[in-house]
Amino acid sequence: MINQSSFRNSFIQSSIETARFYGFHGIDLCGVLPSKSSDMTNLDTLLNEWRIAVVSEAKNSSKSELLLVMSGYYLPALDSVSYPIESMMKNLDWVHVTAYDYHVPRIDNFTYTHAALYDPMNGANTDSGIKEWK
Repeated sequence: MINQSSFRNSFIQSSIETARFYGFHGIDLCGVLPSKSSDMTNLDTLLNEWRIAVVSEAKNSSKSELLLVMSGYYLPALDSVSYPIESMMKNLDWVHVTAYDYHVPRIDNFTYTHAALYDPMNGANTDSGIKEWK
């Protein structure tokens, strides 16, 4: 969806229409992982276009601006690919840090901490993830 302008525009317009139809106060983009640099560049574009559309829609409808929120992986960079932090700061009202699924037995093939606040073994944990975001 984020790779083509027409797809982004369709997503943006339908998300705004859906939020207004159901009386939501905002929109939460969920499930975005930093996987490819091109995806993160296109996410930057999506966030910029989405903010412009939300501001424009609010002015044209005389309603308050919808909140734009995103759920982000507990680490802002993964395999040398990072979220577009500057764009997120400029265009989003806040980010929910996904602080779970550090180890999933079905995927990792062993049992370990699923959502550790701290980890004395320096594994995946919420404290180190939040420090990375800061």
